[in-house]
Amino acid sequence: LQQLKVPRLNNSDMAFAGAIAGSWFEHTNTYAFSANMTHVRGKHNLKWGFQTQVKQNNSVGANSPAGNFTFNRGFTQGPDPTSTGSAIGHGIASFLVGAPASGFTSLNVHNSAQSPYYGIYLQDDFRVSSRLTLNLGIRYEWNPAATERFDRSVIGWAFGTPSPIEAQARANYAANPIPELPLDQFRVQGGLLFATPDNRRYAPTDKNDFSPRFGLAYKLTEKTVLRAGYGHFYSYWPAPFVRQNGFASDTPMVSTIDGITPSDLLDNPFPNGLSQPPGSSQGLQTLLGTNLLVYSQFRHSPYNERWELGIQRELTTDTRVEVNYVGSTAQSLYVGNSGAGSGGEMNREMRFLPSQYLALGSGLSQQVPNPFFGLIPSTLALGARTISKQNLLSTFPHTAQLTVQRETIGRAYYHGGQATISKRFSQGFQALGTYTFQRQIERVQFLNDADLQPSKAIGDLWRPHRFTAAATWDLPFGPGRRFATQGGVSGKILGGWQASGIYVFQSGQALLLPAGSVATGQDPRLGPDERSIDKWFNTAAFVVQPSFTLRTLSVRSSLLRRPVCST
Repeated sequence: LQQLKVPRLNNSDMAFAGAIAGSWFEHTNTYAFSANMTHVRGKHNLKWGFQTQVKQNNSVGANSPAGNFTFNRGFTQGPDPTSTGSAIGHGIASFLVGAPASGFTSLNVHNSAQSPYYGIYLQDDFRVSSRLTLNLGIRYEWNPAATERFDRSVIGWAFGTPSPIEAQARANYAANPIPELPLDQFRVQGGLLFATPDNRRYAPTDKNDFSPRFGLAYKLTEKTVLRAGYGHFYSYWPAPFVRQNGFASDTPMVSTIDGITPSDLLDNPFPNGLSQPPGSSQGLQTLLGTNLLVYSQFRHSPYNERWELGIQRELTTDTRVEVNYVGSTAQSLYVGNSGAGSGGEMNREMRFLPSQYLALGSGLSQQVPNPFFGLIPSTLALGARTISKQNLLSTFPHTAQLTVQRETIGRAYYHGGQATISKRFSQGFQALGTYTFQRQIERVQFLNDADLQPSKAIGDLWRPHRFTAAATWDLPFGPGRRFATQGGVSGKILGGWQASGIYVFQSGQALLLPAGSVATGQDPRLGPDERSIDKWFNTAAFVVQPSFTLRTLSVRSSLLRRPVCST
């Protein structure tokens, strides 16, 4: 066993004992260096610099390294071992004789990953005249994907590459084809791609990550200033993580041969030793018929472009008002399925049933001869003698699931108007008031796994209105204040007090609309007097989506929002 600890002991007739996880080992190093220079020359204030960072992660997983065993009444029920009943056999008795119903142990992979980052920049604050100041800058960044020190990593999926089992699978299929899938359309393509000394990273490095920045401030009058700016910003994920499919393994316990008599017992559950991970030795045939998750090898660096135009006006010596338009667009965002949360937004399912086969309805569950029988381990569902039509007609039918993480084809847009009035601190009082009206649209989630592009939807951060007011007032008591007091104890008690307050009003967030629903066309909103904790919206606006149909309901609705935030 990988770790000598109390194994996990599950029992149908008692509480479990032991932990699923063993000792988790992880050590992270971060090495950083930066150098910055400033040079003032005439009307120019020049700044330039360099930054580098290397993150390293050394870890070993902790999934069942000491074994995971489950006991039930199966091996202690009798006298007829095939009979069952509430008074026959006992899970604790099975534990005492050391006869688990099932069990396994894991060999967890060692990980030694590293992720570097490099960046340089140049900026010039140029005072063109007494009225005009320019801010000019550019930044270049280089962020290669992570590598594993000993190349124990998966670098993608071989899209479009025939699997080593394709020829035999097609020959098997030719003997028993189904009418919905002609032989010339039956393909078995793809497999795991592994790192090699010549190709170690799971994605190519973007070498054109230049980020220009520009800003200006122009004094229209002595009390009015025009400001504008544009910036290009990259967002990186420098965490040193890699996918290591194939470099870990589970060894199942042979608990019985005939379903009646115990075979291997708890005192020696794996007499033939542990199954060693295949690593990359099987190439494209690695882990066929299982659930696979890989990082997208077509990843690009997410980036954001922002621009702003505004005017600032001084009303009095200590009061000013400012109005701005702010816009931004984000490109190469991570995309995923229609599930909620960051996990759902970053995972895309690549194994799915093409929409043209949905019309088969319940016929999709029909069992047909399996062309993968003998090519995929028979212990897996896809290695059985028969297979459902749905599995056979799905993309990448030689996998149980194929998930791609961090595919970067998403985008989002933001447009907002902002107004601010502020009073600087004077006469013991200062105040600030702001109002923002904005709209955010994003394309980061797929309504259906078969969709080619993510759907357009109201953004997760969309809040149409936001108003904030804040003020601070120095109370006029104590020495040196309007209502002066004598020194000593009374001055210390009454003096130095300050009152402050803040008020925030914000529109509610757009609600996520669940999968499996269809809009009826009715207004989903209810009036304030009609809402309750049991019925916040008009439930007649949605009905259950019929089986074997595609989702058309958006991810979010601008008509359904969380309650207004007012504090």
